[in-house]
Amino acid sequence: MKTRYSRTTAPRLLARSILVTLLVTTLVLGLGACKKQPVTPPEPPKPPDTIGELADIGAKIFSNRCARCHGASGQGIIGPALIGGTANLSKFETADGIYSYISLAMPMDAPGTLTTDEYTQVLGFLLVQNGLAPKEQSFNGDGLKGIKLLP
Repeated sequence: MKTRYSRTTAPRLLARSILVTLLVTTLVLGLGACKKQPVTPPEPPKPPDTIGELADIGAKIFSNRCARCHGASGQGIIGPALIGGTANLSKFETADGIYSYISLAMPMDAPGTLTTDEYTQVLGFLLVQNGLAPKEQSFNGDGLKGIKLLP
């Protein structure tokens, strides 16, 4: 049986066929072009060079993880003051001593849950805020042993 198309049906079918062909061709060519593009991973963030850069990152972490107990300005709420005249960080004598304590004991409800970098960044923030280390002091990421607390 032979199918007959009216004069109005045939042009529509032809237009649909052309449209489908164009769409399939575009899709195939587009997928082929995608495969040829090299995928380059994003560059890792540059580690901080100074205590000030470390402190800038640490301020955000302090706000998110420490402020609920120590206050938005470190003034103390449930936990003791960490910033200002009533903060007593000098009892630790060295930055390494402060780090050892906070990395083992903080946050109080989930000790040890921050990463090594996050504890270091929060410590940088506390050192700068309390005037215990200058913002310009070099920080090479090898740890805190070289950071001497200012009187």
